Amino acid sequence: MLRITAGAKGGKHRTVPLPRATVNNVDAYLAERAATGDDRLKAAPRAPLFVRHNGAPLNQQFVDSLLRRLTAASGVTAPEGAMAHALRHSYGMELALRGVPLPVIQQLLGHSDPRTTSIYTAAHASDLTATLHDAGLL
Repeated sequence: MLRITAGAKGGKHRTVPLPRATVNNVDAYLAERAATGDDRLKAAPRAPLFVRHNGAPLNQQFVDSLLRRLTAASGVTAPEGAMAHALRHSYGMELALRGVPLPVIQQLLGHSDPRTTSIYTAAHASDLTATLHDAGLL
């Protein structure tokens, strides 16, 4: 479990389950970061998990800029808006499409109001309608 206490949307704290492989990869990343000898990159107990080469924590603006550069370099046209935030929406949609219950999605995304989370289930309902229509059931 990963406890998010800083940098989360709305400043909300939450606990997120992580697959064992992800935990192993994060541990390897932290070990590599510590081996650089640069004190700015050492992982203190309350230090940011992901940092830039200068020790500054990653933020949404940096990730947006990085994603835009990567999409441009790959020839993909990036959508308008905040790309890092779009990843969050993609995650919420994927959870809904896989049938994850609304309260679980709400907790994982850190929404205090279930109406905020319902945008994912509303989209999920439209996918169900389209599927039933395609199957000749509507």
